[in-house]
Amino acid sequence: MPVSKKRKINRKDGGQKRYEMVQFTSELFDEGETFTFPDQKHMSLKLIAALNEGDVGVLIAWLMSAKVDPAEIDAIGELEQGEIEEFMSAWGRGSTISLPK
Repeated sequence: MPVSKKRKINRKDGGQKRYEMVQFTSELFDEGETFTFPDQKHMSLKLIAALNEGDVGVLIAWLMSAKVDPAEIDAIGELEQGEIEEFMSAWGRGSTISLPK
């Protein structure tokens, strides 16, 4: 019986993703503190599933791969469980910004 080869399916874009970014503020942080994160519409199904399971490490890794400012990532790492939903809602209402190509 022939041995089956493991198949890997690759994306056309070569793995380098460009994200539309949004800016927003959150009442959980000092006034004037602005976050710039990828639009939530870019979250993969794997990321959403991990978040639903409580695995926020995947979110942190995704934000790092999207080149989000490390200080902003550290700030959300300090949020308590009850604050996450409020922060995510503020993020979802963020305004699209244009970045240089």
